Amino acid sequence: MAPLPNIQPTDLAAATLVATVALGVLSIITVALRIYVRINIKSLGLDDYLMTIGLLFFVAYCSFTSMDVYSGLGHHDAAFKTGFSQTDSYFLTVHAAKWLVFFQITYTWSLPFIKSSICWALLRFTRRRRYVYPLWAVMVLSVGITFVGFVAVMVNCTPFAATWDPSLRAPVGTGHCDTSGRMSQISYVISAISVITDWACAIIPAFVIYGLKMSKNLKITLTFILALGVMASISTIVRLPYLQFYNVPTDYYYNVCNIVIWSIVECGVGIIAGSLPSLRPLLKKIPMFGSKKSYAFRSGSNDTPKQIKLQNLGHAGGRSLASCRVGEDESKWERIDDNSSQQHIIMKNVQMDVEYGMANGLSSLLIQ
Repeated sequence: MAPLPNIQPTDLAAATLVATVALGVLSIITVALRIYVRINIKSLGLDDYLMTIGLLFFVAYCSFTSMDVYSGLGHHDAAFKTGFSQTDSYFLTVHAAKWLVFFQITYTWSLPFIKSSICWALLRFTRRRRYVYPLWAVMVLSVGITFVGFVAVMVNCTPFAATWDPSLRAPVGTGHCDTSGRMSQISYVISAISVITDWACAIIPAFVIYGLKMSKNLKITLTFILALGVMASISTIVRLPYLQFYNVPTDYYYNVCNIVIWSIVECGVGIIAGSLPSLRPLLKKIPMFGSKKSYAFRSGSNDTPKQIKLQNLGHAGGRSLASCRVGEDESKWERIDDNSSQQHIIMKNVQMDVEYGMANGLSSLLIQ
């Protein structure tokens, strides 16, 4: 049996393959470490499941892209004819179109899960309406526009296989595809909404963590992570001018490859940026990621920040012992253990809530 024809990736095709494999591997490692950390600290949540599903779709379209560059994605029209018979040239064209369609479907479905994971992680530790409503809006918009895009791709050609196989279309076959330019218009709408939701996922966390008292190292870490989120948002904007090439038949697979590579950067960086904060327990021994056991909280009507510090005193009689200090007067330490609530060390008129800020990797102790 003769080997299937393929085109060795060069230039743009080679760059796409390298970016695809690199971001695919990094995303798998990052999410795997995220799940490992969450299982170990017994904090596995819905945001982790959503990110895992988003990763599966991402890995799927990374696979389709990798196969597509060997079928002609990222190459000029001449590459399909040089050194190939007419049959092989047709084979490459059909498969380049098929893998591109599969890429579009899996890419479309990866986005809502990635963005919903980031939004749900933020919802785990903030209840302010000014943040809750926009976060829910991002999730609803992402899912809604994904459904619209998916339906548009599925009904664009009848039968569906005619999307990539010209032999099934009239006049050779009985199938047909929409030629009104509707798909291009839908692509612009999807991209516009993606820009809005991408920037929302990058900017809202900055407002959520604004005003939190944290160490300088943590601020540097969070700034780096937020910068990654912004980079994913910029990728969507960079991709916009290339959408016009969906309607340009000349050098189609070379021009469309620019859409593919920026889409991969958008999702890959989004997955990594959305998962990095969860890795802080794994990296807490590294100075840049570590912090002192001092937590900011607000108490009283004047909303004045104070400090609460915990000191581990070991165990006694099967109970964990610790000392607690509120404020700056170091003389006012109180000994607490597992039975502290029964001893009324924590007064009835003080409600203590412990929240684990999964979105930014902080453990926040809030006393209201």
